[in-house]
Amino acid sequence: MDPDDVVLSISEPSSRPVTDPRTDPAAEAASRFALALAEVLAGRRPASQLMPLSCPSSIAELIRVQAEWPFTGARLHSLHIGTSASAGSCEVVACYRWRPGGGAGVRLVCTAFRMTRIDDSWSCRELTIGVPNLGR
Repeated sequence: MDPDDVVLSISEPSSRPVTDPRTDPAAEAASRFALALAEVLAGRRPASQLMPLSCPSSIAELIRVQAEWPFTGARLHSLHIGTSASAGSCEVVACYRWRPGGGAGVRLVCTAFRMTRIDDSWSCRELTIGVPNLGR
């Protein structure tokens, strides 16, 4: 693992030290975006509320996936953040747990996004959502 990688496990305690997102601006921005993204995927927040934190193509992708796949009850499961040497950007993989149709089975949906520092703020410049194959 690259020494600049940051691993934040939300669902279980880590057996090794992790970077505190409160001391790393890139990790803090990525964590906030990942949590807000969970709320959008779960249907608790409209995608338009992420507009100040993302580019239009990221919002369009999110709206498209949200319309096709209701990830009702999605919750952040894990978050992996890799920062660049210049710390002007970071690449993130966030996995979310959800129950299709509110059933007993749990599925994971993974997203990948890149946060870039623009002036004094951070913005999601690219977003990919891995939609699970549910036999449709």
